[in-house]
Amino acid sequence: MNNLQGMIFEMLTKMFSAKRLEEFWSFGDIRYGILNYVARFSLANDAYLVTETSKAHLYRNKFLIDGRLLRSKKTTKNGFTYDHVIPSNVIADELFKYRYSVDKMRDILLFSNLVTVLTDEENAMLSAGYKSKMPPGWQFFVSSPFARYIDCGLIEREIEQTVEVWGAITR
Repeated sequence: MNNLQGMIFEMLTKMFSAKRLEEFWSFGDIRYGILNYVARFSLANDAYLVTETSKAHLYRNKFLIDGRLLRSKKTTKNGFTYDHVIPSNVIADELFKYRYSVDKMRDILLFSNLVTVLTDEENAMLSAGYKSKMPPGWQFFVSSPFARYIDCGLIEREIEQTVEVWGAITR
């Protein structure tokens, strides 16, 4: 967890400890704000995962500067996006369950602290069935975080390659 992630974590623990949160959890405005911070936690990471295809795309189009990717290069015209390996809404629901345990919240965020650079084509494969959910029966700390990528045929095994990122967080 880097400094920015530490601050976002502190903000999240405060948001999740708000009195009466359960009354507003399903309301769009409150949930949207929290989901934004949950997403920003992993987007603030210093490196993102890359598939073989997305890595080749970044190199072919010269999006890497000194081997690093400027976060703001993610645009529709550039043909790639950032994807949370475990969707933010799934992470937020798990954090909500354990909102009174700072240690458990930290564990959840660190387990799910994975963002992947996907080409538009890869993202379309994922969108076909698992855009915002994990496969049936998937569980935190038991199942692979990459289960939805594997199930939809995007990858065969967990991704290990990363690229360093810098600049303002782009969502």
